[in-house]
Amino acid sequence: MSSLDALCRMVHAGLGIAVVPEQVGLLYVNTLDVRLLSLADAWAVRRLVMIFKSRDQLSASAAALVRFLGQGA
Repeated sequence: MSSLDALCRMVHAGLGIAVVPEQVGLLYVNTLDVRLLSLADAWAVRRLVMIFKSRDQLSASAAALVRFLGQGA
């Protein structure tokens, strides 16, 4: 499919099922009358990362956010 919107509309039309981010599913659950089922398997857990060009170029507030969010690493 060309987009998550098109994928969700395909499901609504009865043409299959889809695995999408939870936030996407929540956008369509009421408008398209589809059902959501949370996935519990380890492969379904998303790893998130921060991306930035250089710590030296960050503003003070961005640098503080990077330090705060990076504490668990």
